[in-house]
Amino acid sequence: MRLPLQAQRTLKAAPAECNCRMHCQAGRLCRLFVSAPRLPSYLHRLTVAAAPPGAERGVCSQGQSTVLAFPEGPPPPSAELPGWEDRACVSNLDVRRNIFCNRSLNMRSIKAVGFDMDYTLSQYKPETFEKLAHDLTVEKLVGVFGYPEIIATWKFDWRYMVRGLTIDKQRGNILKIDRHKYVKIAYHGFRELSRAERRAIYSDSNLQFEFDEPDFAMIDTLFSLAEAHLFMQLVELQDSQPDLLPPGKTRPDLYRDVRAAVDLCHRDGSLKQAVAKDPAKYIHEDSRLIGIMDMYRAAGKKLFVATNSLWDYTHVVMNFLLTGRVGSDRNEEWLEYFDVVITGCGKPAFFNSRKPMFEVQTSSGMLRNTDSGNPMVPIGDQDLPSPDFSSTAQPMAEAGQAAVYQGGFYMDLHRMLGVQAGSEVHLSFFQAPGMGVPCLRL
Repeated sequence: MRLPLQAQRTLKAAPAECNCRMHCQAGRLCRLFVSAPRLPSYLHRLTVAAAPPGAERGVCSQGQSTVLAFPEGPPPPSAELPGWEDRACVSNLDVRRNIFCNRSLNMRSIKAVGFDMDYTLSQYKPETFEKLAHDLTVEKLVGVFGYPEIIATWKFDWRYMVRGLTIDKQRGNILKIDRHKYVKIAYHGFRELSRAERRAIYSDSNLQFEFDEPDFAMIDTLFSLAEAHLFMQLVELQDSQPDLLPPGKTRPDLYRDVRAAVDLCHRDGSLKQAVAKDPAKYIHEDSRLIGIMDMYRAAGKKLFVATNSLWDYTHVVMNFLLTGRVGSDRNEEWLEYFDVVITGCGKPAFFNSRKPMFEVQTSSGMLRNTDSGNPMVPIGDQDLPSPDFSSTAQPMAEAGQAAVYQGGFYMDLHRMLGVQAGSEVHLSFFQAPGMGVPCLRL
């Protein structure tokens, strides 16, 4: 039974010190089923009658019966609304579309917004991309490093490894470590170590572990999942059939060979060529990207890309993401969304060590020398401004197309964007777990 409107108005007018205003155990004033001194008797009866079963009853200063109703209980847990969650805070979006943060950011002070490419703008499909990386690495181990062909039959489960784990190269173990450097879970190969085994190695011994290079390696990027899984497979093979491996291989040797094979896949272009041939097989399409770029543009923000990938691969991926063009249909239309594009920037060294910056000739991929992004005129060339040069971001922005560079230092980027302080630049990029929000104010 609902409380009449007149009774609700009377309750609002009742003085705060009225004894009839009873409080629940949490000390909060109950605003619904409370009788006031001037409440007419018939409304008072309705107030009591409208109370839910189990409501607390008392006597007010006027000697009338008073009812205190407790708040309704939470809804039962469900897949859409987990327990201990506020319905107003639960998003209906796919978790991949949610944004998680641990601090607020006033975008009014931000003049430039930047993006990494791999695993930020470009989200790879682990079931195909990581499997490709695993298979190509196995090919290199067999063909270049002399490993047995039997490893080519191994299956790769892309769901097994996760970021944030640590590889113990010396012992062939995978560890989950908390922030106090306590090993909570440990696997040798694919066998979980017992608590006693784990403590005997990492807690009760006289050794002090820092869990850092050269004896340990972090699985801190999604690119590391395939190589970590392959290393564990080789540890299993070494334990069960060591005679199949090249003679004299230690566990650190196994890890070094896997890392070298992965690097070779990147250097010889086999991984990138496969992605360039069929981007849709390895990269998620995202129709929202253009809307995000347009939104930032409309707000007056400058946009830039800072990626470790070189120009040829960046051109392939960004064409697919922003224009849907592949193969011979690729063009430079996607550059119109940005003011500056920096390839091969080598993060994180890009933020703490100065390197030469080169200008990329997008038509050929060739590099031109610059003076921290400023054009340098070769001997015999005409004086500036040269039609062959796309000097800094400002002239290129006027032409409607971003300037493209390779290498450099973050201070060079500041100058190109026309910002005075790092607090005016916001860069979203891929980070290792436990490092907070994937963004950096330069």
